Amino acid sequence: MKFCPLIVTTFAVATAGVGSARAGATDGPAPRTTTKVPHVITDITQPPIGADAAAKLPDAGLWFAGLTSYNSGEGDSELYIYQITKAGPKAVFSEPHNRSWGAGWQDAHTFVVVDFADKAGNINVRSFRDGVLAKTIVVKPADWKLKADAKTPDLPELRFAGTTLWLEACLQYTETVTGRCVKTAAVKIVGEVVTPAKAAPKNARTGNVRATPPTIKAPLAPVVKARNLDIEGSKVKGLECKLNGAAVTWPSAATINWQFAPQVKKITWHSVIPPLYSASGPASNPVGEVATVTRTFRGCAPEPMDGFRWIRKAIWAESVVHTHPDGAVSHTTWHVYADHEPIAVLLASDMSFYPAPAQ
Repeated sequence: MKFCPLIVTTFAVATAGVGSARAGATDGPAPRTTTKVPHVITDITQPPIGADAAAKLPDAGLWFAGLTSYNSGEGDSELYIYQITKAGPKAVFSEPHNRSWGAGWQDAHTFVVVDFADKAGNINVRSFRDGVLAKTIVVKPADWKLKADAKTPDLPELRFAGTTLWLEACLQYTETVTGRCVKTAAVKIVGEVVTPAKAAPKNARTGNVRATPPTIKAPLAPVVKARNLDIEGSKVKGLECKLNGAAVTWPSAATINWQFAPQVKKITWHSVIPPLYSASGPASNPVGEVATVTRTFRGCAPEPMDGFRWIRKAIWAESVVHTHPDGAVSHTTWHVYADHEPIAVLLASDMSFYPAPAQ
């Protein structure tokens, strides 16, 4: 375990000429260049927090957690717990070579992590209170009370129901292709007592709870509408963004795998400063499966964000995936904003970024 002090320095943000409906606003995409592979947030130049942004932060600050991996195959997954205060961001806890597969906030201050304890099948369930380890519960294979010939559950899912923690695993699937589970096993953790059960309650939630972004009336500018596009002879339902006489359409021939972009049917606005909106519609994957997909844009950027999370009023985050030249290593940074002002750059994988819920 190590604690990471934070050095706050200057911060430069890339801007897009047609990205802003307000003079002086920083509405370009988050920067993608890095000088080295970061393993602590002191490796990343952090933005100074101005008075306007600080006024939008709660006095107790904001808590975040993240699991990240650099995809190098060298056991370099890491766990972080962050706090962003009016003075700036800091890593309250960090742990290299982490073996977690499940995590989440039990409440606004308690972050729970599930990881392997040893090769015997024991599982650690660790609870951190404001970034400090508060307790560790060890779930043993015998705690599941399975039949003698049953395999110890592998990678059970962490779920929450009030102050009760649950681990639930699937013991039998109908088909491995569809992944539909027909038999489960679970353990319930209340305080430090572990008891077996057949399944977690249906109302038990997962750890990665996402706040719903607001829906607002479309601003006068930029003007964003669904449009029929032609890309290399194929008809595509995309969007057009207009600002100050300039227009950008998406997807385009430059969009990676544009054939699998959603056929835009709905545009939903979330913010005016900066201009944030989502485009959603049906999209197919290479094997022909169809699902509704939503992509979020900032102003008239030519491409959507890699990832988007609404945190709370005036606070949101954009993820940026950095692929390194050798192709063997990649990492993701989450750029947190108070309206249009950057307040932190945090390390966390796209699917393992955990903002704490509001109190």
